[in-house]
Amino acid sequence: MSSCVSFSRSSGAVLVTPILLMVWLGRLIELTGVRWLPFLFGMMGYSIALLPAFARGTLAWLLAPNIRLNIPYGNHRRNELDIYLPINIDKALRRGVSVSELPLPKACVLFLPGGAWSVGFRGWAALLGMRLAQEGILAFCADYRNFPQADGYEAV
Repeated sequence: MSSCVSFSRSSGAVLVTPILLMVWLGRLIELTGVRWLPFLFGMMGYSIALLPAFARGTLAWLLAPNIRLNIPYGNHRRNELDIYLPINIDKALRRGVSVSELPLPKACVLFLPGGAWSVGFRGWAALLGMRLAQEGILAFCADYRNFPQADGYEAV
């Protein structure tokens, strides 16, 4: 008889291993005083779990033919916007239709992503912009200078 624990023979071994790991991690934290370590592992696990969704959205944002990225609207580095064209307008532009003959969008939206004027980024609105474009709405998502590079009056 083997002294090795088999997962097929003992259902308790499935629970014992994670419990031992948590006990050892607890002892390590007690000895080193590193109380932030569990939070670090938790955030790493959370980030890894969300990575497939973020990767899919980012690739769609970068590769979609109806999105025009990094259009400058000012002289500063972050004065850029993304334009989300409805599919019918994008197809008409690709065919070379003149501006006067372009189909009209259902509506036009200017979106400034939040972030308390300190952490906003136009890429955060990519899913919203793509969804609005699917519904025939012309969407603009503008970036702006964040604090401390600019104060509230200089941000836009």
